[in-house]
Amino acid sequence: MAKRREMTVDEQDDAARLTAICKTWQREMKAGGGALTLDDIGADLGWGSGAPVSHYMNGHMTLQMEAVTRFARYFDVTVRDISPRIADMLPRSIIDTPGSPRDAVRDNANTVPVLSLGEVARLAERSAPVNGASGERVLCSIAHRGHMFGVRVVGESMRNLAGSPSFAEGDLLFVDTVRQSKSGSLVLVNMGAGSSDAVFRQLVEDSGQRYLKALNSAWPRSVIELPDDAWVLGVVRGKLEVFE
Repeated sequence: MAKRREMTVDEQDDAARLTAICKTWQREMKAGGGALTLDDIGADLGWGSGAPVSHYMNGHMTLQMEAVTRFARYFDVTVRDISPRIADMLPRSIIDTPGSPRDAVRDNANTVPVLSLGEVARLAERSAPVNGASGERVLCSIAHRGHMFGVRVVGESMRNLAGSPSFAEGDLLFVDTVRQSKSGSLVLVNMGAGSSDAVFRQLVEDSGQRYLKALNSAWPRSVIELPDDAWVLGVVRGKLEVFE
């Protein structure tokens, strides 16, 4: 069995900062009569339990870019507050902007903002979605902690000619900005430098490579490799369906 690599001092400091931020949130929740467990955090981040959260905090797992950005969004802090080493790898607009206050989110607990794809592409500049230019909000029945937004599908690239899931032009998606993406997830992606719109595709991982797949098999270039400078903006949790 291979020996686990020793964490660097910087990586240990990242874990300590994350632990301090988490404990602060737990104290504030307790003072307000609530509770925030590691299992709560793990479930919200899509990990199923608090075990990964504990491993990151205790230094048993090294914090990587995606985990740091998700923790930053969740705790309404900047990436640099958790990891200066990760912050140095990211554009300044991402690392220095914390999320919106949770109190503002709670005021709209049952609704989410509806954004355009262009507004979604710029979401990396802030940790939690805010109202779009239209000011439109819609009811959302999916449990979330304020890191959810709606966006309408543009084009037919995700219309699945073979069955479901399938998404047509104009369908309203509900997107979670803190849920962990995995192979098979439906995601919105910023394609990197110069990108002005978010791309809606299915994330596919194969032999260590990550790809974006259009569900419409007839779509030109239906499978493309995920660029190195691209990042996942959120995971699609569902869509609004109205039959009458």
